[in-house]
Amino acid sequence: MGETVDLSHAKQALQTIGISTAPVSTPTDSEQPFVATSTANQAEQFEDILHKIAPYFGVEPSAILGQSRIKELSQARQLAMYMAKTKFGRTLQRIGDYFGGRNHASVIYAIQICDQELQRQPQLRKFMQGL
Repeated sequence: MGETVDLSHAKQALQTIGISTAPVSTPTDSEQPFVATSTANQAEQFEDILHKIAPYFGVEPSAILGQSRIKELSQARQLAMYMAKTKFGRTLQRIGDYFGGRNHASVIYAIQICDQELQRQPQLRKFMQGL
């Protein structure tokens, strides 16, 4: 214990495959006014996310939590996972659990897809900025 470990090779390997190693900035309290630590408040945050995203895709909020792979539901689910992580800082495990028991890799994939889509679709980006 107390030994220093050099992670420069790992950092370089991540950068080589296109994964950013830049520090992640944490939003200030004013940027995320709904962040809370109690389980009840977290459930309310997830519900809030569902009710904001569902109308954009023309789906029912409860359907987003299901296993359906219908395009609109999948996209709504991915965006909801993205929002849970980026706006509220929920853990990958907590997000996956809430969205039908999905594993952390599914949540990571959803976040990556949303990052790409937000860059490609100005209308979606505008919608998300309005939330």
